[in-house]
Amino acid sequence: MRMRRAALLVLTGFMVAACAAPAPTAPAVDVAAEEAAIRAISVSWLEAERAKNADGILANFAADAAVAWSGDAPAAGHDAIRALLEKNWAAEPNAMVTWSTESVHVSASGDMAVEQGSWSTTGTGADGMGSDQGKYLTFFRKIDGAWKVVADNSSSSAQ
Repeated sequence: MRMRRAALLVLTGFMVAACAAPAPTAPAVDVAAEEAAIRAISVSWLEAERAKNADGILANFAADAAVAWSGDAPAAGHDAIRALLEKNWAAEPNAMVTWSTESVHVSASGDMAVEQGSWSTTGTGADGMGSDQGKYLTFFRKIDGAWKVVADNSSSSAQ
């Protein structure tokens, strides 16, 4: 009788397991599409930078984003980043920046990404005759379905 009861319990367990719905799987991430979206944000940001459009730049940033740009003190949050942008534009009104995305890495979960690239600036300094160049890393997080910059770091190659 005990063997029969044990066999019945084992059989019932197998039947329950066989009937259970499979665990839901996360939808596949279209990495190429997410990479293209990040690259488009970078282009939009560069256009806003060249137009000295702080609102256009900050539209790409999370509210609590942090930046550590070459030659500047770190800044966090929209107000601090706006102040930094405006300070830099006032100090070097002739400066013209450009950058180029070298790679974008999107997480397997599709909610984090890192952009890596190089930048250069001309028209810098008090006389507008200086230049600089370097590398950058920009970290993105998907917030409410949209990619937002959460951290941006640049470093100068000047020695």
